[in-house]
Amino acid sequence: MPGQTLPVMLFPAMPIPIPLGEKVTATVTAQAVRDVTCEKCGCAYVYVVRATATGGGENLLFLNESRARSRARSQANVRVRDQLRQLYRPVWCPDCGNYQAHMVKLLKRRRIIQLACIAAAPLLWVVLKYCMSDAATWTEAGLPFWSAVAAALAVAGAIYHLTRDDNAKATERAQRDPTGGGAAMRKADFEKLAAANAPANAPAKT
Repeated sequence: MPGQTLPVMLFPAMPIPIPLGEKVTATVTAQAVRDVTCEKCGCAYVYVVRATATGGGENLLFLNESRARSRARSQANVRVRDQLRQLYRPVWCPDCGNYQAHMVKLLKRRRIIQLACIAAAPLLWVVLKYCMSDAATWTEAGLPFWSAVAAALAVAGAIYHLTRDDNAKATERAQRDPTGGGAAMRKADFEKLAAANAPANAPAKT
């Protein structure tokens, strides 16, 4: 009828996904040789560190996949170089078995993390027991007892950490394994090996 307002039917908007491109990733693994001079006996030795990093690039509108892959690889190369620059390992001297000062710091840092996890284990057990059992209070879950156990473990761990000497058995370590756990090589031996494996047409150093 004239002048009559007809009802307007509204339908929910249906999103239509429109792909705008893709993310391309690249993974790079690299290694570097660490030169070390033993602080105790003066032996020059080397060891290898390895790192892996991933980079990404956007291929907008699928127009240039090769450029996106190149960008991803460049980003991965930058990241792996940054990792290698900061990566060190505790590898003892092949002659005397001594860990260097910066290696002792690495060992102590790892040991603190391990001891902290051991000391926290009883408290984690209490939390799990409280959540998984019918215990209505923390006391029923055994918190006082296991807190004392955790404290005792923490004290014992602290004493062990403070009195531990990572170079106490250095000589025995070198006699047992002069390769630093399969990671170390005297620098002179490494240079001989590198020279023997160098390409025959490589220019001679002057």
